[in-house]
Amino acid sequence: MLDLESKLRNIDEASHRMSILKSNEQFLVVFFDGVEMGQLNAQLEKAFDSILQQQQHIDFEVLAPTRQIRETIGKTTKEKDAIVRVNINIYGSRDCAQQVGQQLSKHKIYLQRPDDVRNGVVYDNPHELKLKLPNFQLPYNDCVTNSNVEVQTVSDKAEAFKKTISNVYSSLTRGQKLIGLDGDGRLKTQLLL
Repeated sequence: MLDLESKLRNIDEASHRMSILKSNEQFLVVFFDGVEMGQLNAQLEKAFDSILQQQQHIDFEVLAPTRQIRETIGKTTKEKDAIVRVNINIYGSRDCAQQVGQQLSKHKIYLQRPDDVRNGVVYDNPHELKLKLPNFQLPYNDCVTNSNVEVQTVSDKAEAFKKTISNVYSSLTRGQKLIGLDGDGRLKTQLLL
């Protein structure tokens, strides 16, 4: 763990990009120079193994929070106790998106919208429900704040910023007008009310 700690100390970014390497029967999270950071949990390993058996041209990219990793390493005394949550982006062709989604679903793993994706990549999540609601428009005017504020001093700028943020938060009404919908026929379990 000391090698890993010294390597992480040299990284200035809040999160660091890494890759996943299959070694024997394990999936390892590694730096791009091959230095091992850790191992995926068993559930992810099974899911990724089943994906790679069907799809050869899949790329896994890890976004690891460097500060959290350093803190975890500093607190734990045993390597197996150093558990850190990372984000994993899966890249592949659109042709294989549905199969990847199905394999992940079989292992009860569901894709979420990523915080960061590679430049030039079109985001397509097979787990994202695409609802088309007729005559629906986002309430654009509800979210617009007055931008004609003239600011004189640093303290005025800070106060104006706080007021703008407060106005934005108070204008958020999205959750107040949500209505329940019946589940799609593909759902196997009853939705909670």
